[in-house]
Amino acid sequence: MSDLPESEASTISSSLPVEPEANRYARRNYCGCYIGGMAFLNAQTMLPDIIRQLGGSEFMVALAPSLGLIGFWVAPVLTAHWVDGMRRYMPFVSITGVLQRIPYLFAALALYYAAGDGSLGLVLAAVVAAPIISGVAGGISLTAWQQLIARCVPENRRASMFAVRYIISCIIGIAAGAVASQLFRNLQLFSAYATLHLLAFVFLTISYAIYLFTREPHTPSPHVHTLTLSQNLQLMPRLIVSDPTFARYLVSRVFRSGYLVITPFLAIHARDVLDRPEAFLGTLLIAQNVGAIAGNLGAAWLGDRCGGKLVN
Repeated sequence: MSDLPESEASTISSSLPVEPEANRYARRNYCGCYIGGMAFLNAQTMLPDIIRQLGGSEFMVALAPSLGLIGFWVAPVLTAHWVDGMRRYMPFVSITGVLQRIPYLFAALALYYAAGDGSLGLVLAAVVAAPIISGVAGGISLTAWQQLIARCVPENRRASMFAVRYIISCIIGIAAGAVASQLFRNLQLFSAYATLHLLAFVFLTISYAIYLFTREPHTPSPHVHTLTLSQNLQLMPRLIVSDPTFARYLVSRVFRSGYLVITPFLAIHARDVLDRPEAFLGTLLIAQNVGAIAGNLGAAWLGDRCGGKLVN
């Protein structure tokens, strides 16, 4: 199951009819702590420093915020035509949800191995591969997950649903910052990194268990004729050319991602300039999540009443 970054979650279709049964299960579908678990490996504070300490190049550090997003951006293009023909989405999302989480367990084990004088090259590969593999697994089922949300949650409650999920995640993120600070103070560096990966995996597993309580409405959507992969790929350029609004939206999303160029270096730069230890990263993580909570409180109210465009 994918808990998307806000930039991806906003693309969920609002045109699908929501079954009456969805209103009964709406509160249950508000739960989730996937992003909260990922706070232990925050791609803007924790992960860049981990990659640098493991000997990763500046280019790899720069890619840190994007590693988990690459799969979300690319894989849906290859599976959207298949998902369009599905009658039920939850079984498919459940399978890929397992694949999303397992890589972080392997990365944790590799880091514990490195703490005992293991090969840094192998460990760096495991740490970098974890978000990439997880992102690809999530991207494969991304459109199915979006359709599942559209089917399970009434349109006028989706903004508050995402806000509540993000606020829960941010509260976990604040705790993650405090835990990270203590780990860096009391453990050897690689052991601290390994424990952060293990804690992330534990929370991702909890989020999966919560997800299994989601109830997809029993009445499936009518089966529709779908395109093949090649037909879908051929159609995409025509969609951009023929729909100026959609084209402007895509250009906007491309430039919106510009922040990913500098964010991986901000925490590293702040720590170097202030000459602070690794535990300072936990403080930065806490500050980041406090700001996110404030933003999501406003987004919940505005989004449900005024739609997503005003919030964006």
